[in-house]
Amino acid sequence: MTTQPVQTAVATPSGREALLRRTLVGNTIFSEGLALMFGAGAIGGVIGITMLWPLVALGLVLVLFGAEVYAASRRPTLNRREVISIIALDAGWVVASAVLLVGGWLSLSGAGIWAVLLVADAVATFGLLQYLGLRRAQL
Repeated sequence: MTTQPVQTAVATPSGREALLRRTLVGNTIFSEGLALMFGAGAIGGVIGITMLWPLVALGLVLVLFGAEVYAASRRPTLNRREVISIIALDAGWVVASAVLLVGGWLSLSGAGIWAVLLVADAVATFGLLQYLGLRRAQL
């Protein structure tokens, strides 16, 4: 008896779309909000936020965002508008982080300020790589 290879509906990252698909998957992993949802108390204590519900809500939003980014990365055909929306949301995160720090609305600890800066830097990097991947993919 011979077996036939199973064909998947998901394209293997290769060729022009490889950078974009891999960066989207990386963004998915980085956007994991479960730590914020279930570790809000510990994280809030370190970064200087005493109200926990905003961290839990942010964690939920990140889980939903990550799920959508992952779904976008696994589609057989990448959708240009969807990828542009993801890049725009990443850019919005970076701008919101800057406004948060400059506005001083939260009394973040030193670790909290560094955390916001480092996360914004990572998100900006994902946004840039997704943009470059989108251009390379020529969608």
